[in-house]
Amino acid sequence: MRAATCCWENFDIAQFMTLMPAELFMSNSTTIGNILISGMLERFSRLQMFSVESGVGYLPFYLQALDWQYVEGGLDQTTTLSMPPSEYFKRQMYGSLWFETHGLNDAIDYLGDDRVMFETDFPHPSCLYPDLRDRVEFLSEMFTPERADKVLDRNAKRLFKLPDLQPIKPRAGVTLAAG
Repeated sequence: MRAATCCWENFDIAQFMTLMPAELFMSNSTTIGNILISGMLERFSRLQMFSVESGVGYLPFYLQALDWQYVEGGLDQTTTLSMPPSEYFKRQMYGSLWFETHGLNDAIDYLGDDRVMFETDFPHPSCLYPDLRDRVEFLSEMFTPERADKVLDRNAKRLFKLPDLQPIKPRAGVTLAAG
């Protein structure tokens, strides 16, 4: 018996390992939705949250659906939230990407350059290793220089209060191999 309930019982391990991780990515939407609708971000307006290992491509649709239901369900007429759910996300939450390509710039346009970060997913089976450098180069070419700087570097430094690190310079007489 498998712990995950996403997959049909007759699936072999390859089918399971294809569907189960994708279902886990999507299950983050449940947590994001609960956080956005709960009023937590209304009460704690300086709190910043980061959704990892789930991509960003689905977020524009999901946030638009929450905004639609915010009005249709009447939550906009209560004191729980003072603005639509997407506005809380854009103010206080981050998404992460690593393998996505299609619609990626559109998703980031919707979420904002300041709300998306790059991840490698290392050491999971779906991680970018050993082709991390190729992926960073691909994204650097796909994004504008400003977007690449934010998504690949600056957003994480800002959120986690990380310093700018200077490249390590070799000591005199030491030769480093290109890699």
